[in-house]
Amino acid sequence: MSTLQWDIVLLFDVSATALANNKMLLNLFKNASLAFSGNFIIGGNGAQVALAEYADAAYVITDFETITSQSMLNGAINSAVGTGAVPETPDIQLGYALQKINDYLITYPNSGLRKGVRHMVIFSAEVQPSDINSAIGLARQLHNQCVYTIGLAASGVDLSNIVGGTDFTSSLNSQADVTTVVNWLNQKACTLPACPPTN
Repeated sequence: MSTLQWDIVLLFDVSATALANNKMLLNLFKNASLAFSGNFIIGGNGAQVALAEYADAAYVITDFETITSQSMLNGAINSAVGTGAVPETPDIQLGYALQKINDYLITYPNSGLRKGVRHMVIFSAEVQPSDINSAIGLARQLHNQCVYTIGLAASGVDLSNIVGGTDFTSSLNSQADVTTVVNWLNQKACTLPACPPTN
């Protein structure tokens, strides 16, 4: 259990694709999120986690100060996967979601974001975002505010140009990938500096 200080946003793709087949793809991200966050002490002097979701629209679900224990986080993550399919449209708004995260969690003074600790947005993408240029611009903006943006993608979805290269994206296609992804995220959490180098 780590007391590393991170303020982490988990951003769930809740599009119809993610919710298909008994939410198989969405549940992989949920499982990876639960396993990764289980390595941290949540709240207090440990990690803070905020939740958001997106499809053809985007919603910030909690701020950083809402969740104060691992059990609260587990319940919030289970709720974040949603209960029904969002009608699929060609408009999968990752850029809009990153804008909302920036506006409501990163720059909003009462969101609970802590100064001087490391910040990370981890998002799932089951289909290629439609607002790709906006997503790239917002990821760069977050980067310039010392926020790492890390993408976990379904097969065939390329996020490397959004997150600034292949070092910050990984595939999540089956339960066998969850352990690999969690180990990869743990390595990122232990080695990334407080402020990412500029591209």
